[in-house]
Amino acid sequence: MRRETDRIFGQDHPSISLHLLREKGNASALIDDNKLFRQWFARADFFKHLDELPLGLSLEPTDDPTLLTYRNKTILNFGTNNYLGSTHLPEVRQAAKDAIDKFGVGSTASRLAGGTQQLHLKVEAEMSRIFKRAGTILFNTGYLANFVMLTVLGQSGYCVFIDEECHASIYEGSQRSEAKQYRFRHNNVDQLKALLIKRGAPDGRNIVCVDGLYSMSGSVAPLNDIAKLRDVAPFLLLVDEAHSFGTLGANGLGVADMLDCLHTVDVITGTFSKSIGSIGGFSVFKDPTLELVRFAAPSYMYTAALPPPTLGGVLAALDRVIVRGDDLRAALHGNCKRLSELLNGSIEPEYAMPGPVFLLRLRTAADALEAWRYAMEQGFYLNLVLPPASPRGIPMLRMGVSAAHSSGQIEQLCDLLRFIMRRYPAGY
Repeated sequence: MRRETDRIFGQDHPSISLHLLREKGNASALIDDNKLFRQWFARADFFKHLDELPLGLSLEPTDDPTLLTYRNKTILNFGTNNYLGSTHLPEVRQAAKDAIDKFGVGSTASRLAGGTQQLHLKVEAEMSRIFKRAGTILFNTGYLANFVMLTVLGQSGYCVFIDEECHASIYEGSQRSEAKQYRFRHNNVDQLKALLIKRGAPDGRNIVCVDGLYSMSGSVAPLNDIAKLRDVAPFLLLVDEAHSFGTLGANGLGVADMLDCLHTVDVITGTFSKSIGSIGGFSVFKDPTLELVRFAAPSYMYTAALPPPTLGGVLAALDRVIVRGDDLRAALHGNCKRLSELLNGSIEPEYAMPGPVFLLRLRTAADALEAWRYAMEQGFYLNLVLPPASPRGIPMLRMGVSAAHSSGQIEQLCDLLRFIMRRYPAGY
């Protein structure tokens, strides 16, 4: 028989997880059986005094990509990955609408079982053209792009070397593969070199994985220095440009483009959910043999293909923000300059932040939560990042800057951060 609390559960509480924390009597026996659930309950005291969890807030978009609505209040959005304001560009929105009118709202099938449409092929061809690569595979998310590529490439006898700050999708892909996995300290080329010498596969079956722009620290990978390590041991270099695609580089292709070393990268992965303003992931590659990934990964083979409106919007965004996006990148870099001047002075060189991702490290989780709540009260949404998700276990506030932000909005954010920096000790 259904309990009365079960009926209320999820209806009267905007945050189901918070309700569980407060009312443990509503929890099932799964709590005792599931380690991950027990870890969440262990954090109960830290969050139970809040009206709503800071993770998963209901934030409503507006007609302005820099503004959100929260509890009937308009707030500035600095928790964004919408780095070029693509979600609201008229030509992108219209292309998505046109695709609905012409192709409908969904694909209803996987790419290998009737789900491939001309829009999939057009987007893949355009990505290959932009990057001047042999091939491109589209995925439903950037997470899936990393996961699939590594589960397929990481065969028995391979060694995968991963920067400690790489995205979780890279770690999970490697862990689900048959390869041996080794982690090196963030941007520490010397340690990577030592690992390649000591642990690398002698026949060159090695894969080195880095993010171009790291999503939490906002720092960039020293790709040229990493590529030189091929003199020590051969390896395939995979770079996740999720946060740098569209934002960095002379052509907007990411950190490898910015550092003029695209030719050294074998596989580039990324997402359409940030600068492109939509959803979906990609892998572009030099070796056409990697087209066979489509037939080797169940998570690709048995997943419904991206829907037409998404692809229509992506195709239009690739033209506007990548091919013709110099003006948007100039606006973005102008906004990032102010934050760089404010935040980069007191951090280590390997953690320098060119933008559009910035962070402010704080000493304790309590300080970070209090600072985050203060920012919300002042009308700013920032990302609250706590251990174990935060790099090196340091609590922090994470900010994303957009080309759509005005100079006035950037100055307001700088004023807020100056106040927080005076009030709370830095966590360096």
